[in-house]
Amino acid sequence: MKKISSALIASILLVGCSDFLNPLPNGYYDENNYTEYPSIIRGFITKGYTLLPSSYTDQEFIGLDCITDDAAYTNGDNDLSRFSLGTTVPGSDPFISFWNRNYRGIYYANRFLKDDLGFNTRYLIDRQSDSLLRRCLKGDAFALRAWFQYDLLRKFGGKATNGEYLGFPIITDPVEVDNMEPQTLRRNTYKECVNQIIADCDSAYKYLPLANRNFVTEDLVQNIEVVGSIRYKAFDAISMEALKAMTYLMWASPNYNPDTNDRVTAWRKAAESAAKVLMYKRDVEGSAYGLNLEDGFQWTDPNSPEIIFPSRYVTDDETIERNFYPNGFQGYGAIGPSQSLVDAFPMANGYPIDHINSGYDENNPYANRDPRFYATVFYNGAEAKRGTNGEVMYTFETYTGGKDEAGLSYNSRTGYYFKKYVYMNWNKSDNNVETAPKCIFYIRWTNMLLIFAEAANQFSGPTAAFEITTASDESEIHELMRNRSFSLSPKEAIATIRSRSTTDGTPGIGAGGSDPYLDECAGNPTAFRELIRNERRLETCLEGSRAYDLRRWATQLSDLNVRIDKVVITKSDDDTFQYSTARVESRSFNSIYLPLPYTEVRRAPNLLQNEGWETWR
Repeated sequence: MKKISSALIASILLVGCSDFLNPLPNGYYDENNYTEYPSIIRGFITKGYTLLPSSYTDQEFIGLDCITDDAAYTNGDNDLSRFSLGTTVPGSDPFISFWNRNYRGIYYANRFLKDDLGFNTRYLIDRQSDSLLRRCLKGDAFALRAWFQYDLLRKFGGKATNGEYLGFPIITDPVEVDNMEPQTLRRNTYKECVNQIIADCDSAYKYLPLANRNFVTEDLVQNIEVVGSIRYKAFDAISMEALKAMTYLMWASPNYNPDTNDRVTAWRKAAESAAKVLMYKRDVEGSAYGLNLEDGFQWTDPNSPEIIFPSRYVTDDETIERNFYPNGFQGYGAIGPSQSLVDAFPMANGYPIDHINSGYDENNPYANRDPRFYATVFYNGAEAKRGTNGEVMYTFETYTGGKDEAGLSYNSRTGYYFKKYVYMNWNKSDNNVETAPKCIFYIRWTNMLLIFAEAANQFSGPTAAFEITTASDESEIHELMRNRSFSLSPKEAIATIRSRSTTDGTPGIGAGGSDPYLDECAGNPTAFRELIRNERRLETCLEGSRAYDLRRWATQLSDLNVRIDKVVITKSDDDTFQYSTARVESRSFNSIYLPLPYTEVRRAPNLLQNEGWETWR
């Protein structure tokens, strides 16, 4: 076998997919002999993982929140802003890059899986380690394909112009979408896409370790370089169960699934998959590590026990701080929370601000609010403190004439600033500016609690215990998950979310055992559904999920086409404040569905566009 240098391998892994097997000047390999180089074949998996985003400042996270009712860009001169305002043109389609990225990832997975190429390749000298690695890599291929297909479905699935509920073209052969014959490119039904994702998740589950944790691994000393925490930023079996829950949750929406019986099944399966993940976290990993999953989640801790699947993390990154802080604190004020999001946070007693028992004072609107509000938003009078309770580095002045007033250069347009994700030891004025590791937590404990609560509530109501028991024999592939029972009600799941400590350690709503508004809502499945939706909004803001949530919940287009308001604060001579609101912008969508890329439907005549985007052809 010919040898290939590590530098050559590195260069191979960095090139684009269309150039992946183009001969390099040294002529070492081509389409006919690249299988002689195991590192190249393993590189298909590496390339798939490198396509995943690694920062919340990416368009798929903060960007997508800025096309919802949660936030607004300060500078609207970008494709996503224009799209949300109804002023975009097909030639500036903001979603084409996601379409291309996802199919590129699917292509890499398919190359690895085709004819079991990757699984039949020898990578390591030690046979046992090699066997483990080959299983992991095959599981990775199925997992990556499932993930990229899921992303295609949540972005582009919907009701087509012919009335059918369609997803994306399913491609399981290693053919790049640009190279497919346009006449043959058709969207599969939404249900077919769901079934394909679930099948790939199940296949991945069979090959992947239960979890990328050392305590799960047998023969740890011998195999520590193959499985265990060395795979921490890769998929594992539990993350596949979580992806199934996420997929079923979408399929349960009448906007994607017209069959009532199918939707009931989807609610049940979403709850079961989420419960299985919660069971693992609480009973398996929790027992091994003594985890306290009720502690506050730390966004700058890439090893948080809450994580189910994270991105690779970056160090020395201050992008979030620079984008979130205002000009007065050497930031760009690039994004601002909406007044609607601020109003969605309840009071400290758990009641919404418009509830008769809330105690909300419109003349003092930021007093006695849900502790999560103070951990998420900077408002007029808020202090940026070093660490949790350290020195005050900055005080926000968002009133008219204040240094952080909405609309000034490099200030947000809403009069609010995001605190979520910010590392509170960052100060650009320090001689040595502190930064913290940053990564994306694609799936975490809270996501599963929210999915479980929503799905189980729809299936059996707010207070009924939803129970599952895993198989006691080898039909449950992973031994640590055999013969386990789990029981939880949606009310208990939401109580766990509301009562947990915030990122700064402040106890949450109902931490003392009393949450009367939760009790009130639990008596009515419809009211409880609305509470769950609001909890999901608060817990996942800026995580890129609300753009999809609103589309699966919407009953009419006006649910999406809403005003984005800012706060207007007038300071009196006696240093008191008066509060009002004013419009910043208004959402203007053609449809509750997102459009397929304009260039794709133009070149492929059988690729039906989604309802409401008939002009994008």
